[in-house]
Amino acid sequence: MSAAMDEARQEAEPFKSPAHAWFWCWRLLQARADGRAPRADMREGGARPCTPDDILRVLDALHRRGRITLEHVRVLREYGEKGRPPNPVIPGEHTAFVHWQQAMSAMGVVLEAKGIVMPRKERGR
Repeated sequence: MSAAMDEARQEAEPFKSPAHAWFWCWRLLQARADGRAPRADMREGGARPCTPDDILRVLDALHRRGRITLEHVRVLREYGEKGRPPNPVIPGEHTAFVHWQQAMSAMGVVLEAKGIVMPRKERGR
């Protein structure tokens, strides 16, 4: 990575939560898969401290360490496509909600440490 890119990432706005980071990542991955250039609204908030691939590498590392399972990844994909987290009140979504929460917790620790997501103590501000 060039020094200019590294500096731009340091000045970029971290995401408010792991879920915000995931939905942003999913939208950009879908645009890439469809051969579309990302629209401005997909970038939400301007410069970000990562690329979608950075978030995928975090997921891969968590999976290799046994912190998330393929079921967690399936839920992330399914609800990434839906554009919303699972709702435990909706029949049939409670188990997905549990997996979502577990994945967000595991991702959050790593994404916060990397400066991709705001620390929890700053999110309420």
